[in-house]
Amino acid sequence: MSKRDYYEVLGVKKDASQEEIKKAFRKLALATHPDRNPGDAVSEERFKEINEAFSVLSDSQKRETYDRFGHDSPQASGMPSDFDLSSMFGGFGFDPFNDVFGFAGKQRQKKRNNDVQIVIGVTLAESMLGCKKEIEYVSERTKCEKCEGTGTPAKHREHCTSCDGTGKVTASQGFFVMTAPCARCRGIGHISKKKCDSCGGRGMTENTSKLNVVIPRGIENEQTMKINGKGDSSLKDVQPGDLYIRINVLQDKSFQRVRDDLVTKLNVSVFDVLLGTESTIELPTGETVPVTVCKATQPRDKITIKGMGVHKLGSDSRGDLVVSLNVSFPTEINDEAEASLKEARERCGC
Repeated sequence: MSKRDYYEVLGVKKDASQEEIKKAFRKLALATHPDRNPGDAVSEERFKEINEAFSVLSDSQKRETYDRFGHDSPQASGMPSDFDLSSMFGGFGFDPFNDVFGFAGKQRQKKRNNDVQIVIGVTLAESMLGCKKEIEYVSERTKCEKCEGTGTPAKHREHCTSCDGTGKVTASQGFFVMTAPCARCRGIGHISKKKCDSCGGRGMTENTSKLNVVIPRGIENEQTMKINGKGDSSLKDVQPGDLYIRINVLQDKSFQRVRDDLVTKLNVSVFDVLLGTESTIELPTGETVPVTVCKATQPRDKITIKGMGVHKLGSDSRGDLVVSLNVSFPTEINDEAEASLKEARERCGC
């Protein structure tokens, strides 16, 4: 059984540079790494296939031989599926996990479950006052019992004749015997005819957790809260991951937050800005703030009221309330009003 072309495995052209090959390997290996896909047999075999392709194409001599002879070359036949990449390259001063990913092979041992990240929305009022929220999120993924983690119920599986259901194929090259994932079934051992309706073909089922969290007063949009030990707990023999909650402060129709200041508009008439007036503004928190518009206030002027903005996170101090004026003008003027306005214009020298 022939293997998949190594260039096809990495998704690069045959004239790809070493940098392009390295970049493609990094992207694919990160996506299929066993630490990111615990219990996923398909991802694990795909990960091995990617490593096999990279071990050949990243070596100029092996790549040249592979380009000439393909998989018939002993040097281009990759490695056994259970071979350790770090040990293979370590003697030559190259560790693909260290050089490509930036961490040593020993550090790949899983010490804890994955972290979980979720986004929750809060209103501007809730962010100003602080609040409590009950959240629900996926905290555990376990092997689907219905399909036994394969993604396909037994009655919808077709035995793979290429590997005789083992998921692996063996090829002999002289004195060498090499084992690789079966290309037809991708190392699963069977051909899937229908996805499991219980897990949607993922092979895993998801369990959710509910948690009451306190949103602190003054939290800003896009800020993230961390709750230790409340992340993924799929693997029972290691420490659970952490839960990261990113806050999305919903837009308010009347107010906008700028740092710790609260910005809004006040509707007034042209006579209010000429003669002055007293008004009030109700904040999202329910507080009522008196606003004084002085005589001859210009429409572009802003009124700042100290200490009536948003609380600084973790502090009792507050920003300011900044009020801009939305000035309206009369649409009709009767003769008497027109005469009065002309007289006022002459007296003011406008």
